[in-house]
Amino acid sequence: MKLISLAILAIGAALYALNSQAIEGGQDVLDNNPIKQSVVGVWNAPGQAWCTGSIVAPNTILTAAHCVSEQTVQDTFIGFGVNLYGITPSKTEGVEVRWASGFEIFPNYNANGTKDRGDIALIHFSGKIPSGYKPATFLADPSLLVNNAKIVLAGYGVTNDFTDQINGILRSTVVTVANQKWSSTEVSLDQSLGHGACWGDSGGPAYILKNGIYYLWGVTCDGDGIHSPKFPCSQRSIYTDALPYKDWITTNSI
Repeated sequence: MKLISLAILAIGAALYALNSQAIEGGQDVLDNNPIKQSVVGVWNAPGQAWCTGSIVAPNTILTAAHCVSEQTVQDTFIGFGVNLYGITPSKTEGVEVRWASGFEIFPNYNANGTKDRGDIALIHFSGKIPSGYKPATFLADPSLLVNNAKIVLAGYGVTNDFTDQINGILRSTVVTVANQKWSSTEVSLDQSLGHGACWGDSGGPAYILKNGIYYLWGVTCDGDGIHSPKFPCSQRSIYTDALPYKDWITTNSI
């Protein structure tokens, strides 16, 4: 079953919803899955599709900078639920939504960079978190993030790499760390076994699962196929390591 497609890793102004191999090898996230408690959809107005984000504070979502750098606050909303298919700004029936009230883009974000891009941002929203949701728990032990470590990914996105069909269904899958030192603030993940993130999962979370708890450490940034539907998301994905940005995240969260 195809899974998370990197939450709309659209570059700069394009902001497309990631390639359609929608996290191959994954499965639907059910309502009773702990992953669901802190993962949300971020409506991408220019791309008319979804990015993914993680709740990190009562009124703050962590996502990728490229998901909001071309956005306006009034056109951005947060969708809560495992099924966001067909939801748009004018059609939100049956889904809890919260409208954005402000953005915080990392000051040194470099949209044209190839490494250490600082591709991370916060979205503030008005209103309370819906029942059943809560902020994610950050990984406190960076030593667990090593080559070959198992990583859980989650996000909304396309389900087919060839049709680019955005699904809007929350899915998860498991991959491994290919290179923990891809850059000083980014980690590459191995997707060569048919599992991984793609179009539509940008900004989405990467976790390490330990003792039944999903510890957040990464934000979907880039990868093969993420910026072009001509290439499948079948080799690697690049995740921003959020841990070096933890102080910035905490300072700017509300």
